[in-house]
Amino acid sequence: MSVLQPLMLWFLAAAAVPVLIHLYNRRKAVRRQIPTIQFLLDSKRRLARQLKLRQFLLLALRVGVFLLIPLALAKPFWFTGSDEEGNDRLPTATVIIVDDSASMLAITTSGASAYEVAVERAREAVEELDDWDDSALLFTSEAESGRLELSGDRAPVLERLSEHRPTQRRTELTPALQNARDVLLSSPLPQRRIVLITDANQGSFGTSELDDAVGGAAHVQLVTVETPERNLAIVDAGYRPHPSGMAQTYELWATLHGVGFQENQQATVQLSVYGKAAASAEVTLEPGRDMEVVFSHQVESTLGVEPVTFEVAPVGGEGLLVDNTRRLLLSTQRNVDVLLVNGDARTVPYQDELFYLEKALKPDEDSQSTIVPRITTPEGLRIEDIDTTDVIVLADVAKLAPMLVSALESFVERGGGLLVTVGERVDADVYNEVMLPLLPKPLRNVKVLARSNDPDLALKVTHFDKVDFAHQVFKPFALPGGEGLQQLRVFAYMLVEPDAQSEARVLVSYTDGAPALLEKRHGAGLFMLLTTTIDRDWSDLPIQKAFVPLSQRLVQHLARRSEGAQCAAVVGEKRTIGLEGRDVDRVEIAGPGAKSFVLAAMDLRTPGGDVVVPDALGFYSVTARKDGVELAVPELGFVANLDPRESDTTRFSPEKMASLWAGPIVGDDSTPDWEGQHQVGLWPLLLFIALLFLYLETLLGFRRSFLRKLGKILPFRRSSPEHS
Repeated sequence: MSVLQPLMLWFLAAAAVPVLIHLYNRRKAVRRQIPTIQFLLDSKRRLARQLKLRQFLLLALRVGVFLLIPLALAKPFWFTGSDEEGNDRLPTATVIIVDDSASMLAITTSGASAYEVAVERAREAVEELDDWDDSALLFTSEAESGRLELSGDRAPVLERLSEHRPTQRRTELTPALQNARDVLLSSPLPQRRIVLITDANQGSFGTSELDDAVGGAAHVQLVTVETPERNLAIVDAGYRPHPSGMAQTYELWATLHGVGFQENQQATVQLSVYGKAAASAEVTLEPGRDMEVVFSHQVESTLGVEPVTFEVAPVGGEGLLVDNTRRLLLSTQRNVDVLLVNGDARTVPYQDELFYLEKALKPDEDSQSTIVPRITTPEGLRIEDIDTTDVIVLADVAKLAPMLVSALESFVERGGGLLVTVGERVDADVYNEVMLPLLPKPLRNVKVLARSNDPDLALKVTHFDKVDFAHQVFKPFALPGGEGLQQLRVFAYMLVEPDAQSEARVLVSYTDGAPALLEKRHGAGLFMLLTTTIDRDWSDLPIQKAFVPLSQRLVQHLARRSEGAQCAAVVGEKRTIGLEGRDVDRVEIAGPGAKSFVLAAMDLRTPGGDVVVPDALGFYSVTARKDGVELAVPELGFVANLDPRESDTTRFSPEKMASLWAGPIVGDDSTPDWEGQHQVGLWPLLLFIALLFLYLETLLGFRRSFLRKLGKILPFRRSSPEHS
């Protein structure tokens, strides 16, 4: 219960007045010593009991009157959820959030897109508002662009619903809810409501942070739009050098993700280069498993960059088609930048930790290798170096500062590759305490089998035994002539802790089954751990003929995700062009259709001034101008693809949604009616009861003699028996 005039409640203290008067005027019986007339005493006792009851009733009625009148003047009321006749719903501030992400482009069973259905639901929510309500409209793509303003005018909201078009971005529900919460908290209206209209797909929701975003500041009403759950999408694509090692030959791969398909479902994937069909493949989908389709492609163009498109043909029952295509820029002249961190530098070259690895990656200045190694020390490693490289190798590094460890973890998560090799300087306890985020598995201790000068060396050493030849790095070693990989001798190696929960993959094992090379995915990148040294301290790997191709393929594999990611962007996310500080007058970025960006020289001189946000799927080319001369920069071009999370069309279960929201869940075929809370006034009832108490108090206040006289005067008094 609430009140409209809380100041009137102070008058409740007046209820003490009748009590004080009653205590002051309370009669005391006079004791008389007349033992001879006992009947007078008995009559007095009976009269005293009657008088006491009468005075108690009078006191209760008077206290009740003094309580009821201030309460009635305070105008108390309660809320009810039902719209009973005569009850007014409280004024409500409403923010309508419409999901305009890429998944809302799916076609529903009615033939309209999910976004068109959502707009109709939003229009119904606006039309059911009362004149005294305030409202605002927010699209999820605009959640972070500006502050909302509540208004009682419905026309601007309806106009925006008619003019706005869906985007190809990912759903951002949390910022939208936070924005709505902030504007509702500033509203003076007694009720606050958020109407969230979305397809409620798995990719739309994170965790309970959505409920935290509202924080109980408003009633959240979830209106779901039903879309087909079946969907086939290309969620990732990239390229890598062909296992055959042939010049200018690459493997182009695409990852297919299917939802709602049965076994033995066939799909056709087509590869196009420069917009022309180059190859196609049939793929059998497996429920619950992503499928990779691989094409071999030999580059014939001399431009250095080739636009590649993967497209999967629609499958029956599929509603979302925008994710059936994924684009890629094949950069054939891009170098792989490798940063080698030397943890055991020596003055004698061949004793240096990185002597053999550097030579393997770049034999000489005239080498045609696209791998460009740079060497630094743990003390000289900077965050700026991490952000400008593709692959980082930590070779027998004893320890790094926590800030650098965090930077390396973020580097891998963004798509970089990190290889850790151990040695005498690596302490397992220190690594597990400080460097654990960079390891596929925790380290245990060093197992020494023999020394390099041991006469029984051949009997004590171990070898590479089990090799995963299906892995991209080791495919060539399964061919004739690749047996040299298993001929190397290992004198010592680092044991790792067994961890059944770890997602690390063992690529190579020693003869005794201990892991030699491990790999673990982290975000868009890869961690790899070699449990022996990269020099000759613990093995003779550097002098084996397999060392050079193995080193190069490891680096190329670690950089393979950046081979796709360096030229790829996600629609709706920031993309750095890489021209900051360049001496040019103007930069133009041409996108699909008429979409383009123009960066002036002043923008390029400003930190972060060469950042754009693509909002359409397709290829983007970069052109620079200097002194009126136009210069194409193909290596800075990029492609914008759909966020793969939008392709997860798995519906949230009602139980899961109920755990996230306190408000009702309204289905696609329902109108978003909301009864809200209605105000029921209590003060008329309180005034009536107060008047009744006053009437009863008046009757009890009169003496019985007065009532008898009044009864004789009244014409309708009843006749006594003796007068009949």
